[in-house]
Amino acid sequence: MVARKFGYLAFVLLIVGLAMPVMAQAGGGNGGGGRGGGANSLQMRLQTIQQTLGSTDDEFAALSPKILQVLTFLQRLNAGGGGTAISIHERAGQAQNPDGSPPSPAQQAHADLQYTVDKPDSTPELIKAKLEAYRSVVAKVKEDLAAAQKDLLAVLTQKQEAQLVLLGVLN
Repeated sequence: MVARKFGYLAFVLLIVGLAMPVMAQAGGGNGGGGRGGGANSLQMRLQTIQQTLGSTDDEFAALSPKILQVLTFLQRLNAGGGGTAISIHERAGQAQNPDGSPPSPAQQAHADLQYTVDKPDSTPELIKAKLEAYRSVVAKVKEDLAAAQKDLLAVLTQKQEAQLVLLGVLN
């Protein structure tokens, strides 16, 4: 009976953890999906993680910078691929976040590639160059993410590691 309840709780937490980024994109309230509410969404995600881990405020104060770093790299990795709303200006392919903040390198590389692909007169050589630039940025973010995850893993218990895997913070 206890195992069944634990399994159900783990399933619900997994669904909530996976749904949070989708809910943040779907929007509601002030400006809609992921627009202007990123800090609130991130704070909610951190609170969910703290509750899931069962950490005290002091314990989580030590973990949260490492978790935040992993979440930041995960966001950068997903940027442009549907993970973050950005707009692309017609003339220059310049990415801009809805809140006016500058784009991450991954967002800008994605915007540059999208702009190049959308232009009917783009040459195959130019497309290849933009594609290589995008892949280079993504590879760097993946390296940074792996290092941040390794750093986080060094301070987690086995149970915390499993919980963060279920929440999509670790793989």
